[in-house]
Amino acid sequence: MALIDAGEAIAGILARIADERGGIGFAERRVLAVLVGRGEATARTVAADEGLHKTMVSRAVAALIGKGLVERRPNRADLREAFLTATEKGRQADRLIGEAESRLEALLTAGLDPAERIGFERALVRIATAAAPVAGAGPGGAAPVRSEVRRR
Repeated sequence: MALIDAGEAIAGILARIADERGGIGFAERRVLAVLVGRGEATARTVAADEGLHKTMVSRAVAALIGKGLVERRPNRADLREAFLTATEKGRQADRLIGEAESRLEALLTAGLDPAERIGFERALVRIATAAAPVAGAGPGGAAPVRSEVRRR
């Protein structure tokens, strides 16, 4: 139960951070992080990369556009899809949330020595990979963990 308790506590903290930064939900955060990291992508690409259902991505994109964090540009070669990019406001929101997430990670792991931290991160990646099929991450396995998203 320690893993579940820790996960719930951290999820609550991350939800509060996102709320304080403009009410950006989980899926919105992941979509925004991908767009900031890639520069431009289609919703289909974001869904495939992140292991998110296309409906979840569509709703997140609509919310992000409504908040002025993402812009949509038609794909002239295929009018069924559009190119998505983060706006300056979106890049700023991503940076602020990323900084808050990094501070939280540093705070939560401050008591670990470097070897413990490496082992802990490896264990978390294994847990995320094992959880992906249960969570419905879709084909290809686990969606990247947050630290991998930030490095893109």
